[in-house]
Amino acid sequence: MSEYNTPPVTAPHVPNYLIASIFLTLCCCLPLGIPAIIFSSMASSHLAAGNYAAALDASNKAKLFFWLGLGLGLAGGLLYMLFMGFAAVGEALGK
Repeated sequence: MSEYNTPPVTAPHVPNYLIASIFLTLCCCLPLGIPAIIFSSMASSHLAAGNYAAALDASNKAKLFFWLGLGLGLAGGLLYMLFMGFAAVGEALGK
């Protein structure tokens, strides 16, 4: 094979988690969704500039904030439902 038959070099794929971060902010956990959106956009910007290491770092931070926000949001929702359930049962038994 000659050196002219090599495939073109493509930029590495770095996930930015932007859609997931927006979903998190709208539905579950606003305080941790905002940093997730910020790091998601930073990952896209760094990748467009060709800075792969910074893009990967920002992507990992966006993923971290997304999973923390999702976990805390779901745990908070579960605790809220348990509290309201116990309050309803207590109210029913109190009458």
